[in-house]
Amino acid sequence: MKKIISWLKYLPLLIIPLLVIIYQQNITKNIYCSDPDYAYILNGLNLNIHKLPLYSDHPGVPLTMLSAIGMHIIYWFSGSSMDIQSDVLTNPAYYEIRLQLILFLLIIAITIFTGYYIYKTTKNIYLGIVSQAIPYLFSTSLAVMATTFMPDAMLIIILHLFFVLIVQYIFKVINKEDTTKEKWLFPILCGLALSVKIIILPILVLPLILMGMNIKKILHFSSITILSFIVFTLPIIKQYPHMLQWFLSLFTHSGIYGKGSATIINPEIYFKNILFIITNNHLMTILMMLSLIFLFFFYYLKRKEKFPINGILYKLLVASIITQLLSILIVSKTFDGKSYYLIVTYSLTALSFVISTIILIQYLKLSKLNIAIILTCFLAFSILTNLKNYKDDFLSRSMTKNECIEVQQYIDSRPNYNVITNNTFSLNKNYALLFGLAFSRVHEEKLMQLYPNAYF
Repeated sequence: MKKIISWLKYLPLLIIPLLVIIYQQNITKNIYCSDPDYAYILNGLNLNIHKLPLYSDHPGVPLTMLSAIGMHIIYWFSGSSMDIQSDVLTNPAYYEIRLQLILFLLIIAITIFTGYYIYKTTKNIYLGIVSQAIPYLFSTSLAVMATTFMPDAMLIIILHLFFVLIVQYIFKVINKEDTTKEKWLFPILCGLALSVKIIILPILVLPLILMGMNIKKILHFSSITILSFIVFTLPIIKQYPHMLQWFLSLFTHSGIYGKGSATIINPEIYFKNILFIITNNHLMTILMMLSLIFLFFFYYLKRKEKFPINGILYKLLVASIITQLLSILIVSKTFDGKSYYLIVTYSLTALSFVISTIILIQYLKLSKLNIAIILTCFLAFSILTNLKNYKDDFLSRSMTKNECIEVQQYIDSRPNYNVITNNTFSLNKNYALLFGLAFSRVHEEKLMQLYPNAYF
């Protein structure tokens, strides 16, 4: 009985996961969400038929591995009489929906773990809840993780692990404990993060600043990060020349996906993108400005020697704000209006604000009741600010799903027609498979056999 009562104190940590699950259940999922889902789904199929994955641009290897493992489990439980390649290519939506669910459940599991671990470490239930909520304060992050199978959704897992590791490191520093383990775990996690998607690159700056920047530490951090990246991308090692060329093109060309003129930035487009990001993401801009105001206030207190807070928290705030601003600068280089490119930026923005709030709470020595009120107001403000975006995400996906169904029914009702699809707006199974084929390149013969009236 005592054990049951002791576990009841963890129930508040289920609030955020339950809200996310309710959102996931009510938002409409696309069918045949081709870009980039099918690139990872069909490369996962590559592994299941003992071929190497070929898609390496993001590079997204952990997602490809999850696709391969999840696909094998789904196939095993399906009881299909066909071989796995035929079954996946015949019923791709069946696998896509279930792979999305597997990824979603992993995100929920890591969310619960984050809250539990941070609560156990800090003895503060409110901090545990806030840490869980950080990646979900923006509608884009919620929509991506609830409806897609893409690296951007997997980044939420990486971000939660970063939060856990940051809290662990901070508390060890405050308690003057050995942090050798964290000095290894941070670069290992950074290597894993980069193997998911290169857009997370700015976050590497945060642990570097936090742990102190000198030549020896930077060399140690960099070498472990590179080694970790190699380990997590071994399945695409033959694609390294292509991947490295793509990375280089991203840096040396001004357009998206490493295209455009051979200049690092196009000033006119670049600054226009920065302005667009700042003016079209109101919650992000508000939280960013508040964090900067707090930073200047804390700096003033430090100069006046009226700042009784442990210096590591101030250092973390500085590191998170620098990383957040750097993320905006990097995303703006190749930004084309897709808000999911800002998932990392959104989380860093929320993190900066949360850290500044924690410092302010400690400085003012607020009671637990006041902390609870501040937390509730913060979450309510974030939700209310994003209400229109939540609604727009729901409606746009409902409309897209209806179009998908209408197009596919039209195709299915005319089996004698040849189906030729050549753009992402085709919204049907044939194009989704064509998109996946373009990035996996080993299923053409089987697709021609299964779809004799479709052009691949």
